[in-house]
Amino acid sequence: MSLHGKEKIWFFIYSLLDEREVIEDGKPTGLHPASDLNNHYSPMDFIQMVEKIEKEHNAARLIAIPTEQTYNKYLVRYYLILTAICRNFAKTLNILIGLAKDQKPIKSEPISVTTLVKMA
Repeated sequence: MSLHGKEKIWFFIYSLLDEREVIEDGKPTGLHPASDLNNHYSPMDFIQMVEKIEKEHNAARLIAIPTEQTYNKYLVRYYLILTAICRNFAKTLNILIGLAKDQKPIKSEPISVTTLVKMA
């Protein structure tokens, strides 16, 4: 499965927030390109995405790229604004899911080939 656009950003953010649960506050979070990020990013894509998040939202900063000293992980420092952004996104998502559940399915009647030909 290949991620595109905002999917890449949200997958990165959720991976980062998931990993931070086991990291001490204030320490950079390590994300392994394969095991944590499922190989969804080329090195350049990952670097550009984190730079964009840093420039536009000041929410995360890339500290180091994968090396033996970083246990082949990207080291990312995240800021509190990232948590706030995720809470707002989750709230919006829950509202949308609730709206979708309230929708009633549209009843459709089968259309014959003859009817389709007449419509054309």
